[in-house]
Amino acid sequence: MSNINNLDEYIKSLLEDDPNLQNEVENLLNYTNNNNDIASCSYQLNDLLITPTTTGLSFLANYNFLNIINMLIPDLFLICTTTKYDSDFIRQIILPNSCPIYTLTEQVTTIYGTNDALSININIQEIIDIELIQSFFYFNFTSEYAQDSSQILRLFSLLERVKLYLLNKPPNNESKFTDPEVIFAELYSSNSLLIQIIEFSNKLNEVLGINKNGTNICQYNIPWFFTFNCLGNVDNVIIPYNSFNSNKSLFSLEYADMFYLSNIRNTINTLLETVYTYNSDLELKNIIKKSNIFIIIDAALAVYNNILLEISYILTNKIYVKQPYQNIINLFKCLNLYNNYVENQIYLNQQANN
Repeated sequence: MSNINNLDEYIKSLLEDDPNLQNEVENLLNYTNNNNDIASCSYQLNDLLITPTTTGLSFLANYNFLNIINMLIPDLFLICTTTKYDSDFIRQIILPNSCPIYTLTEQVTTIYGTNDALSININIQEIIDIELIQSFFYFNFTSEYAQDSSQILRLFSLLERVKLYLLNKPPNNESKFTDPEVIFAELYSSNSLLIQIIEFSNKLNEVLGINKNGTNICQYNIPWFFTFNCLGNVDNVIIPYNSFNSNKSLFSLEYADMFYLSNIRNTINTLLETVYTYNSDLELKNIIKKSNIFIIIDAALAVYNNILLEISYILTNKIYVKQPYQNIINLFKCLNLYNNYVENQIYLNQQANN
């Protein structure tokens, strides 16, 4: 956490000659996503809305397709896990809403005595503003906060970073070193969410190819931080199961899982219309349409293509008109949300370790 606090001070020091902008940045660093009611950062499903699970799958066999396409969203993009909470007590109350499936042990007192009882909450998580998600991609954020080494680099524009790369490229000056895709691979870390989501998208496309099956498609371990289940005990301690604290075999996708996901991707609108027809829950339908892994993939692909375009413009000395999500102000918003995210994940990890 000290690194993030130091980064805040470093940003302010860069702007000390402009008090007005410094005040604006300081307000943004205190940004807490107050436009959303933290008590409604997710939507709790009624049991009657649960669709059947699918046989023949591996990890995804435990979930219905509504859970799946929502659960796979990185925790960094969820309202519940990027909100600023004033205390661990509030976290304890709200963070269970970030769990796709939250199994809670409660003590129930009846005329026959006091006994432990289980209740299961199924939550559909809501994502932060899609423009901020694109900013997280553009500014090279990772969900692996313990390995985040790009904090200072984010303060340098892509133009500055490309110029620095060109100054240090190999002396033979081969054309491949000015290929936008090669430069992109040098500037963006392998653990960045942008690269991870793009690779995931490519994997989903690959499984649909001719002659592809379980014999030539290997297991895929989801690399970003996401929570797929939680337990709660009688002391209100939430124990999360996620891609950091769990054995990777618990959330490895087999060929059947990826093939299933790819087909959902191609038929998502029809599936959602079917759910609405049978359940008539317009709120659920609207949340799922805006908060699913395919929306995240589309956002990543759009950012990737824009980055390649921006690099090509830099190489040819053309003027590139930036997208709104590339604005430096958005970076400050992301830094603050990231700070909230780290605090919440550290809290959850401590709970899991206990």
